[in-house]
Amino acid sequence: MTAYAGYAIEPFEREPGLWRAVVRRAEAAAATSASADLDAFTTSADAPSRDDAIRLAQAAIDAGLAC
Repeated sequence: MTAYAGYAIEPFEREPGLWRAVVRRAEAAAATSASADLDAFTTSADAPSRDDAIRLAQAAIDAGLAC
């Protein structure tokens, strides 16, 4: 698990050589009513490595796409 900007990023290997990441709020209490239905999301693009999957998740967080 990697912590980043108040989120927990958990990379996983979907298939050999295809990595994605699950992004969750670090504190469940931080959820607003607008985002309460979304506890977590999984990056939609496959990455070639664990580190690349983490970078994709960080980019989603930075773009404001996180829950």
